Amino acid sequence: MARREENTFDFLGLFTEEIGGKKNKSNGAIKFQKDKLFIEKRSRLNGKLKDSYEISYDELDSESIDRPAINRVEIKLKDKTISLKTLDHEMLDNFEDKLLDIVEGPKLAVEDSPVANAPYNAAEIKSDSKIGEIDIPDQIRKYHELYKEGIISEEEFENKKKELLDL
Repeated sequence: MARREENTFDFLGLFTEEIGGKKNKSNGAIKFQKDKLFIEKRSRLNGKLKDSYEISYDELDSESIDRPAINRVEIKLKDKTISLKTLDHEMLDNFEDKLLDIVEGPKLAVEDSPVANAPYNAAEIKSDSKIGEIDIPDQIRKYHELYKEGIISEEEFENKKKELLDL
């Protein structure tokens, strides 16, 4: 059984595992870690720890993450589907956003943009604060949220902000 590293979790709510058509419901708690999700399943009656395990981010892609309802996120794995349900929509939104950011990686691939290889006036682009599809203030806000949630360090946030402002 995997050990919990911290007492704070990124998701708390109803946790359903579906394996071969059979559903197993429990309370669940999920924590983002460096290279994996740490999952605890707890009794719905008394809250006691029933099981815990980890899912490597390598097992996930954006196609495996779905939002079939406003109060539910589903993660489809090779051997099971995990459904996370809560009435705290903000927590679920944040959880889904972080998971997609981790799985999809940074969306700052400027070199793939048609603007990247074209001649341009840097002052015009900075004043518009957009390069191709990149909204620089929005990206800074997202990285600031990651910093506030402890996912990245202050130094990483400041470096990313400087990088975005220097585009």
